[in-house]
Amino acid sequence: MRRPAALSPIALALGAIILAPGAGAREEGPTEIEKCQTISNPGSYKLVNNLVAPTTTDPFVPCLFITANFVTIDLAGFSIDAGGGTGILSTGAQVLHGLAVRNGSISKLVHRAVENSHRRTLGA
Repeated sequence: MRRPAALSPIALALGAIILAPGAGAREEGPTEIEKCQTISNPGSYKLVNNLVAPTTTDPFVPCLFITANFVTIDLAGFSIDAGGGTGILSTGAQVLHGLAVRNGSISKLVHRAVENSHRRTLGA
């Protein structure tokens, strides 16, 4: 009859691990964007500072190049200096869907703020 008493601490420890809120779970926030880059995975992204696109004579060289559907970019009050080109360019085998850009500004445009490669303007 001593075995149940010996198993009690183990059972209590396992129960505490299983019932502990957030045990082993980690909520992930948006992926942070620190520099101009290609975004190739769906998800949420957030600027952590102002961005400046590379200087070029090609108006289709963007600061952010998006190749995935369902991308949300929170500019978080920051801005993208398009450097005389396109701030955000999205492209894929077909027209991309589910692109959202909010909470900031895109400036110094010669072309468009947000453009998809099939020439359907998403924002200006």
